[in-house]
Amino acid sequence: MIKPTTNDQKNSWTRREALGILAAGPVSAAVQPPEIDPELVRRHDQAVDHVLERQVTDPKSKWCGSIPDVDGLHMPGSAGSVLVYAYAGYLHPQSRHYHSRLVIERSQLAADFLNRAQNEDGTVDLPFTNFNSPPDTGFVIHGVATACLLAKRAGERELVALVEGFLRKAGAALAVGGIHTPNHRWVVSSALAQLNELFPNEAYLRRINQWLAEGIDI
Repeated sequence: MIKPTTNDQKNSWTRREALGILAAGPVSAAVQPPEIDPELVRRHDQAVDHVLERQVTDPKSKWCGSIPDVDGLHMPGSAGSVLVYAYAGYLHPQSRHYHSRLVIERSQLAADFLNRAQNEDGTVDLPFTNFNSPPDTGFVIHGVATACLLAKRAGERELVALVEGFLRKAGAALAVGGIHTPNHRWVVSSALAQLNELFPNEAYLRRINQWLAEGIDI
């Protein structure tokens, strides 16, 4: 059974938490990331530049805040990508984007797009195939929750507030929603685990345990 996270358990690093390295300066004393290679920071800055250049900023566009894919479709996950890149740059003192007002403005656009793309039940759509889809919502949560965790650890309440509503509403959907394929059990479970780290909720843990109880047949 999955148990609620304790303070002692939070000192271990996971693959997802590796992005926390990019927020080295402002994180709490309880989590001390290793020294950052300046080349990593430089490359991340370039990635931030890339997503900001591609982000739709026309306020009259229904796609404002998102990034078109190669087919011209605007997936909710594209706004999640803006957030995870932008937040990490905003929080790292060596980044060119550190405490940049532009990053805040663009993050607001991305968050607004996510809110518009979110269905009443908390899910999002994969425009070309899956509608009101918990698994696709889970994939989006992976990035947005990572960004939110960085902001929460840094005490950046403004950044947390931008995405908290989206995440909580999505969490309510994943706590009851189904899946399309067996592997999506782990997509949904990992998203719920991230949400529980941010906003502890017994409903998240119950749903995770329901999926894990099915086991894996080899």
